[in-house]
Amino acid sequence: MALETLLEHESGVLMQYHRILSAEFNFHNDEIIIVVQGFVDASAANAARSPLAHEVVRLKLSDLKSDPRRFLYPILQQLAVSPFIDSISTDPPVAAEVPELTEKAKERPKLPAITPAPLPPAPPTQGEGPL
Repeated sequence: MALETLLEHESGVLMQYHRILSAEFNFHNDEIIIVVQGFVDASAANAARSPLAHEVVRLKLSDLKSDPRRFLYPILQQLAVSPFIDSISTDPPVAAEVPELTEKAKERPKLPAITPAPLPPAPPTQGEGPL
């Protein structure tokens, strides 16, 4: 599962495959932080190649029209190792719905440019380093 859209990295390389690396929901701070990796294409991502870029997207939980916890509680109820297995939810079961953004969130300014992934340090060349 990924997003496919053509974006140009600051180096000029085109990325068309974007996969969520992580998502953090902080209900106390009313924040969602999503980290998206950018790859040249799906085959590069599936071959476990390093991403060309990471983009951090920040949203307010209050900008969603429905509470995303509705998707998480049913997962907790299904885990055999969870103390919540067979618990009773106070909400109706979740259908195949996706939390929608409010109109206010849709009107936010364009996100900043994609941040390139950090490169590892170059290996020392012959003649450099300790003697």
